[in-house]
Amino acid sequence: MTSRLLPLFFLFFAQFVHAQSLPERLRTHLDFLAADSLDGRGLGTAGKQKAALYIAESFRNAGLAPFDDDYFQEFFIRISMANMTGTNVIGVLEGSDPELKKEYIVLGAHYDHVGYEMKNGQRVVYNGADDNASGTAGLMELVRILSGRRAELKRSIIFIAFDGEESGLLMYKSYNGLDLKGIGTLDNGPEMASETAKRYDIRLKNVSSEVESRTDTWSFAERGIPTAHAFTGLKSPYHKPEDDAPGLEYDEMARVVEFMADLTLKFSSEKDLRAASSFKGAGKGGVRVQAGALAGAGSSFFRNDAAYFNAKKKAEANIGLFGQLHLGKRITLQAEALYDFNGSDAVTGTVRRHSFTAPVTLQLNLLSQSGGQVRMYPFAGAYYRQHLQITTGNEIADAPLFADTETGITFGLGMDVMKFHVALTFRRDMTGVYTDEDNTFGSGAVLNVGYKFGGGL
Repeated sequence: MTSRLLPLFFLFFAQFVHAQSLPERLRTHLDFLAADSLDGRGLGTAGKQKAALYIAESFRNAGLAPFDDDYFQEFFIRISMANMTGTNVIGVLEGSDPELKKEYIVLGAHYDHVGYEMKNGQRVVYNGADDNASGTAGLMELVRILSGRRAELKRSIIFIAFDGEESGLLMYKSYNGLDLKGIGTLDNGPEMASETAKRYDIRLKNVSSEVESRTDTWSFAERGIPTAHAFTGLKSPYHKPEDDAPGLEYDEMARVVEFMADLTLKFSSEKDLRAASSFKGAGKGGVRVQAGALAGAGSSFFRNDAAYFNAKKKAEANIGLFGQLHLGKRITLQAEALYDFNGSDAVTGTVRRHSFTAPVTLQLNLLSQSGGQVRMYPFAGAYYRQHLQITTGNEIADAPLFADTETGITFGLGMDVMKFHVALTFRRDMTGVYTDEDNTFGSGAVLNVGYKFGGGL
């Protein structure tokens, strides 16, 4: 009985939605998708299945063709010891150009969320209105708008409501702009997006080639497919029960949806749509650039190679910036610019040096997973050091006694996890501490921790 009545309900509901304005339609979608009765759209819940049926019915009413025999693509997820079934909802809108319709643009959003839990005997539902029923509502309205303008579409469009991972926000006003992370992976993508955004008075804050690693855009990037992620920050009650439909900005959501529809039409009609020359995909090798800041602490000492003597160690610390140039999947070149505080005991007293240090190392990625988001590697290279000030005891050292520059080798082990960078670094001076003898050299070991500013694809 229920399976026969549900499509009839959706048909009536779709006719009601069609008569509303765009902000009203978005609110109607949110009222359904973010209702307590949908169990927070958690994996394995009846509420998530209702959401999938609702999305599929909107695809059907807009005239989208099913991706396969129907609109549902099932896949399996293993969570701890349990095997779960996820369901993507997929529809296709064929382009009008005989040749370009063989090329596809994918528009997607997550429709799942984190479900519900029992607290003190009460059922607490995480409705995920902003995260990510808002993106799903926007996707369904893009379906409606673009299906109504299919004569203008040259390329075909694949619409996917993803299951199995929740992400994506549309809170434009609170964030004061819209990110299109990854649009730079498309040749002339930032220019086309900025030109379209002007017509809607939308401020684009991020139109770089950075690909967000924690959404399904990363799966496309790994295969060398240009991809962009529309994002408006984490201003909503993220992963909290308070993330409900009344808290969203529907007029601003409507403006973003209309902008995305026009931008999709522009991409669809572009004669030569291709990846940016610098982008080859996270899993396809190619060149990627990342940058970040780091700080570290350790110890340093002077050693006398002729006498086989190491002086007493003193604390060493550094802080600065680093850049990484990823040359394919296995090789990474890293350069650093550091302020370095180092020293050692010596016959003249305790020596402390304030230095500028610039290491350059080659990293060999022995373990690389998730498109380079997790790496473990040994590294080796060289460094140059300019001493800015040298003291012995509490006095500034006599300049002719100590060399004011230093070059040497550096090596160690490192690990990068997402945007975090950790490395145990060893340095050995090869030019000498003093100007009047060539047997005393500096050495040191530092544990550095860094954070990368962006994804950098």
